[in-house]
Amino acid sequence: MQTNSNYWFSVLSIVVAAISLSCSSHVSYEEILREELSKEVREDSLFYGLYFNMTTPAFLDHCTLMNQRKIFYQNGFSSEVIIRFEDQLKFPASFVFHPNLEKHLIQVLRGRFRYEGRNPFSKERGAEVLIKDLVKQFEEWYGGRKFIEIWPEEKWKPAIYVKVDSNRKITLEQDVDTGEVYVVYEDLKPIM
Repeated sequence: MQTNSNYWFSVLSIVVAAISLSCSSHVSYEEILREELSKEVREDSLFYGLYFNMTTPAFLDHCTLMNQRKIFYQNGFSSEVIIRFEDQLKFPASFVFHPNLEKHLIQVLRGRFRYEGRNPFSKERGAEVLIKDLVKQFEEWYGGRKFIEIWPEEKWKPAIYVKVDSNRKITLEQDVDTGEVYVVYEDLKPIM
């Protein structure tokens, strides 16, 4: 009987230690933000040669060059740019984006990913699957901190994924109705 109670005491001790360890290692978004913003280094790289504080003329010249190389495509008559990803994700996908060129500098860039061939009846190409693939791929591309889940107050809404590395914040949010995942790159310490 004494041996059995020692066994359960040991098991209980391990469970309590594991729970307290997992609670103490959980870092809040506010703590991550405070820690990352205190760093002196800047993370200005976005993708395919785009970066924070890129000027409007430099952005347009770069897009022209990338279009000639058949990496960027213009989205009809709009100012949006399209990049097609054939092999990086589970299915071929397109990324449509446009920068906010406030003060003629890129400080915010918004876009949306969508699996090609997605339809409302196909769960395997829906936003729920795409966002998980993007989280994994973005962590591979950018390194640094992992994404954290932030749950909206409305319990019916899906989690938003946020990654902050120094001044660069990347937010991924799914739209289950359209099957798209919205992406926002934001410079948290813009150069004025």
